[in-house]
Amino acid sequence: MKEKEELFFELNINGDSITMIPLKIINYNSELSWDNNWIKTQIIIKVGGFKGDYTGEFMVSDFLRFRDELKVLYTNLDSSAKFSGYEGYLEIDIKGDGTGHLNAACVAVERSATLFGSELKFELAFDQTYIPGFIKQLDDIANRFPVIK
Repeated sequence: MKEKEELFFELNINGDSITMIPLKIINYNSELSWDNNWIKTQIIIKVGGFKGDYTGEFMVSDFLRFRDELKVLYTNLDSSAKFSGYEGYLEIDIKGDGTGHLNAACVAVERSATLFGSELKFELAFDQTYIPGFIKQLDDIANRFPVIK
């Protein structure tokens, strides 16, 4: 886990992890509020023998939607929660089995290597006791990066 003062979202399951560190709002000087809500984010993947990091861009709403879906998943263990962004840098699709067992199907795409990007697919299994910590991390991100209207 990262230092307490650092802002991050992390799935860390038995040493395998995905960490997203929101770095800053990207200022496109756009008149559209939609374009003023992009966050440059460092993504760190450690799974099995694979380790790497890259940066991606996500909207504030991507983090908020994921947080809200995790809240539903915590109360309805037979549902799902999905993190994804418009640009496709990372997808985390968590599905519950109704008894508290959860599976996260993940796809990480680093786009600077080629036009289409390098892709890593993997899965993480865990239980519902992780969800409150995930929600807290996403609340912290929402507090630091409120939606700009």
